[in-house]
Parts: sequence; structure tokens; C-alpha cells
Amino acid sequence: MESTKRDIGFDALRGIAIIGVVLIHTMSDSVRFGQHTVDGSVGFYYTIFLRQVINFSVPAFLFISGYFVAKGAQKHTDYINVTAKRLARVLLPYFIWSMAILLTSGILSGKIDAIMIFLKLLTGKASTPYYFVLLIAQFYILTPVLMYVNSRKNGFALIALINLMFLATFYIVRLFFSIGIPLYFIFTLPFYSWMIFFQYGLLLGANPTLEKRINSRPGTFASLAIFGLMLSFAEALLMLKEFGNVGFAMSTIKLSSCIYAIGIISFFLWLKTKITKWPKPLLLIGNYSFGIFLIHMLFLDNIVFMLSHFTGFRSLLPVFQMVVVLITIIICMGSIYVSRRILTEKISVKIFGL
Repeated sequence: MESTKRDIGFDALRGIAIIGVVLIHTMSDSVRFGQHTVDGSVGFYYTIFLRQVINFSVPAFLFISGYFVAKGAQKHTDYINVTAKRLARVLLPYFIWSMAILLTSGILSGKIDAIMIFLKLLTGKASTPYYFVLLIAQFYILTPVLMYVNSRKNGFALIALINLMFLATFYIVRLFFSIGIPLYFIFTLPFYSWMIFFQYGLLLGANPTLEKRINSRPGTFASLAIFGLMLSFAEALLMLKEFGNVGFAMSTIKLSSCIYAIGIISFFLWLKTKITKWPKPLLLIGNYSFGIFLIHMLFLDNIVFMLSHFTGFRSLLPVFQMVVVLITIIICMGSIYVSRRILTEKISVKIFGL
């Protein structure tokens, strides 16, 4: 979501990734409105498998952020001011939209709880995807430490090992223990569950030579992505069969999904050097990605609810989900366009993130 010189290849990746994010939340709403159930049906397994395919979406955004933070660090040495600007760019829109959502919810329910609002602001719970803003803020603050680690011999390997250790802990806790603290606060929100993706972006953003070496081996990373995806399918089925854990089966925070995401991201770096003309709608979606991220849940619930009334259409799960995603993104992009026309692009982006 951050850029120095515009790279349309990264805009394309942003576009693909935000479509994946909207689709992930469409799946969650489909469960809530009865589009598929944990019954071993074709629709259920279709959703489980599709989720594995799009699990690269959040890692891709983390990678892109790390990549451009590293590029920017080569031009700016004033860490405090640069970090403050980065934080303001994501936290101000986050605060405005979170407050709007929480106050609206409080007014509609007839109860505004100031303490609850504060806690939800602090933990990214105003809207399902908002944890990502607090996650990226953690990485912005930690950037000097992470870049220093990358500069040391085997620094990236150390980060990968630490991430793997936390991942192993996540498996043990989620599968074998029941604790009183929601796993969201222990594994989803903290940076340590995701740091390999941001760190990978920092590594390649600061090392053009290494990036060229990555780009010279597309076959290796395509194979890694395929292997990771197949492993992800197998792991998801194992989680379902042996543990009955649907949430973990669909989660991005699992070893196979990490392997898959690294493979996809690395392969895409090569792919964007070969494709010079990306579809304009995809590039526009990528350019609007942060705005779409911020507001898509405002529309998604209602779109799913309304379309769920069409029983015949509802049974065509892949078509249903794609239509929901398409309508949601079109409405979001229309809203962003209108906001930029009325408020000017500078105010719309800076204040509202649109």
C-alpha cells in the first residue's frame, strides 16, 4: 500500500490480492447465511480448497509493504519522521472508519459503550479485516530492527526460524489446548505470526541483486507454489478429518500456506517483468486497494444477505461468490471515485484512505 516510484506490476498484485481478501470475507458471510455448511458437501469442500488458493492475499500485501519500505529507507534517513508519516497514512483512516462503524453500531443498538469502543479501537475489532492496519503499524515501527537483522549474515534465516517456532506453538495451542484468551490476540494480531512476509519484502527491496536472482528462477518458485498449494490441500483435509477444525483448515497461518505464499509472491516477481500491459480494471483495483480494504465490509454483509434470498442462485456457490465479490468491488470503487471527486484526491486519500 506504499510506493516510491509507481510499479504497475505491484498494482496488479495489489489488485489480485484485494480481490482475494474480499473473496475470503465473502466465504465467511456465506457460512453465516447458510451458503454452505460443515456437512461434507461439494460446496463445503469447494470453499475449503478455494480458500487455500487465495491464502496468499494477506502475505502479498505484507510483502509489498516491506518491499517499498526498504526502497524508501534507501532515500530517507530520518526514521522518526518517515515512520510517523507512514503510521498516519494508515492509522488516521483506520481511526475514522473504526469510530464511524462503532458509533453507528452503538446508536443502532441503543447502547454506546465507551470502554468497549476503546478496546475495539486498540485491537482492530471494529471490522473483521482491520487487524491488518495494526499489524502493518507494528511492522513500520519495527522496520529498523528488522532491516538490521536482514543486514547480518543469515539474518533472514533467523527470522524464518523464529516465525517457524511461533507457528509450531500456534499448532500446539490450537490443536491440543483450550485457553481462555482468544487466539486472535495471541497469533493473528501480533507481528510475529506474519513477519516472514514483511521481512521477505524488506530483504528484496533492499537487495536488487537478490531480486534478480529470484527472477532468474521462475520454475523453482512455480514448483514451490504448486508444492505449497498441494500441501495446503492435504493439511486442510487432515485438520478436518483428524481434528474437525474448520477455522484452522482455512487459516493462512499454517506452514503449508506460508510455503505457498512465498512461492506465489516470488513467481509473481518474475511474471511482472514479462507482462508490460496489465488489464486496466485490475490496475485500478490495485490503486484503490486500501480504500476497498477499508470499506468493503460495509457493503458485503448486505449484498450477501440480499442475494441469499434467491434460492436457485444461492445453490450455484462459485457463481454466487464471484457475483458478490464483483458487486462489492464495483460499489467500493464507485464510492472511492465519488469521494475523490467531491473531496479531492488528496483529502480523500489522506483522511479517509479512499
